[in-house]
Amino acid sequence: MRKISPLLLGVLLLVMSLNALGITHQKQKFLVVIAQKDFQQVEFSAVKQALEKNGYVVIVASNSKAEAIAMDKKTKVRPDIAIKDAKEKDYIGISIIGGNGSP
Repeated sequence: MRKISPLLLGVLLLVMSLNALGITHQKQKFLVVIAQKDFQQVEFSAVKQALEKNGYVVIVASNSKAEAIAMDKKTKVRPDIAIKDAKEKDYIGISIIGGNGSP
């Protein structure tokens, strides 16, 4: 049996709750925060895919817009915005991805 991280479970529960409440999420933005170095690539991919599959626009943020590198050193992501530029009012939710580089 595959384990689900508590964070991923939380995001899935949030998505199911919003759906159950009938909250429209088409084109709603969800902020996903990753470390610039050593974020957990499996967690990131699972969270991003779950959100996108449910109609959310995923915006990836990190310390800067420079390429972020996962713990596996193979997965690379170019963040959409620097975290300092994220504004709470623009997002329906936030997910902070774990990993060795996470605070």
